[in-house]
Amino acid sequence: MALDTGTRQLPVTVRAALSLVALAVGLLALAPAPGAMAANKKVTFGIVPATTKDIDVRALFSFGLNPGAVAFDHVATVNYGTAPLSLNVYAADALTGTSGGFALRGATDHPTDLGSWVTLDGSKGVRTIRVPGRRSDGSPGRVILPVTITVPANATPGDHAAGIVASLDTLGKNPKGENIRLQQRVGARIYIRVGGKLVPDLAVSMISARHTGGTFPWQSGSVEVVYTISNGGNVRMGFQPTVQIAGLWGLGRREVRDKKVAELLGGGSVTVRTTVRDALPIGVYDVMVIAEPTAAIAAAVPSIQPARQGIRIWFLSWTLVLLVVILLGGAVYVTFRYRRRRPSGAAGAARPRHGTARRAPATVGR
Repeated sequence: MALDTGTRQLPVTVRAALSLVALAVGLLALAPAPGAMAANKKVTFGIVPATTKDIDVRALFSFGLNPGAVAFDHVATVNYGTAPLSLNVYAADALTGTSGGFALRGATDHPTDLGSWVTLDGSKGVRTIRVPGRRSDGSPGRVILPVTITVPANATPGDHAAGIVASLDTLGKNPKGENIRLQQRVGARIYIRVGGKLVPDLAVSMISARHTGGTFPWQSGSVEVVYTISNGGNVRMGFQPTVQIAGLWGLGRREVRDKKVAELLGGGSVTVRTTVRDALPIGVYDVMVIAEPTAAIAAAVPSIQPARQGIRIWFLSWTLVLLVVILLGGAVYVTFRYRRRRPSGAAGAARPRHGTARRAPATVGR
């Protein structure tokens, strides 16, 4: 199971008020998690970057390192409740969520990229820690762990992403009242750019489109467009998708700017579905999809041109069929009437011209 911290909302809610710094951290890197419904309480916790002694002002971990380099840091698991919590903590590789954005792989998925470069308090894998409840001064309880990131000598250039996850297993009840086991997870992002050649790349592919008519043949309908945006390079980025449709000679032109995708990791892809409304029933549309690169979190805008790809679709338009039938019928009618009124060439040539015939004079013989 992947932990998605991007476009899908985490199953967590903020229940404690910290300082402005902690609030900024919470918005970008943590969201406290609700506990089991059976307990009728809200259990809240988080995980954030830290110094050796306290929560840090950073929202995430970000480093620029060369192959073979080592970075040292700290992470804090935070408990906003009054009762102690036992949390499982581990590093996990990141991936692109199903709707775009940042997600983290589950504890059973063995990390093979940046997640495997991370050690927590000198060890790798899942470890369980006991986090005390709120302190007497009202501040949240916390446990700070040292973090070591060792970049392999053969690490590929470009952006790598992972996260440090804190998870809590509890018992609860579903809406039917049945007992279920809940796993609540939050994560602190890690971004590393390994030195070397950067190759930003964004592509549009697998476009399909379908026109749906209105209630009546002459009414406008809609065009549903499905397409895939892929990041084939080694630079993470967001993108702003736009879908354009236009008939022949630009007739019925429409444009929809879809929801911006905040982050697409290298090697990731996302499939987007867009509906363009008020599409005229004109029988043919040229469909163009444009993906404009944007800056990902804690990154600059990649210096590449927008990606674009287009297709042409044809569809049966009863309005167009009716128009063609009317035009053809009118042409046949006009031609028929014209031919009926115009005399044929043979008949006109055989008919004598009145007032021009003369009788030849008689000849008298001698």
